[in-house]
Amino acid sequence: AHPLADGRCAVLDRDRAVTAEGLDGFAPGDGRGWLELCAVWERLGDDLVKALFSPFPPVLAGAGLLARVRAAGGLRLARSLLLPVRRLGEEEFRGEGGRLLLAGNALHADLAPEAAGSGGFGWLMSMLGQFHGFPVPVGGSGALTEALVRRLR
Repeated sequence: AHPLADGRCAVLDRDRAVTAEGLDGFAPGDGRGWLELCAVWERLGDDLVKALFSPFPPVLAGAGLLARVRAAGGLRLARSLLLPVRRLGEEEFRGEGGRLLLAGNALHADLAPEAAGSGGFGWLMSMLGQFHGFPVPVGGSGALTEALVRRLR
């Protein structure tokens, strides 16, 4: 969730229809824009994850991904993913909700909103959350640190 000072909040729900409905509350039509971004993930997501988590260099996974990128919009898609997340949000959404979701997730990758490629990371992180959720350790983030310390010892 990404709250605004006025009390409104953009929420990434595991149900993409719920996410889309919430974004329509910021600007009518933004929910449709969200669902279009989800449709791109449906075409590319599996191959993208394979390419990201294959041993380097990801030749086979990368070849499959390139073929799918071409079918999913090719140069237009590549351009979108290379944009700064601020610009991608402005192009995809009229209201602040979708922009908040993309930018907030790009920031998790430690990329500034004006950094080239931050749009791709914002989309990637948003879609991972939309389709797979964001795991949280039982007991909160401090439990993760404790587990790492236990492992180190």
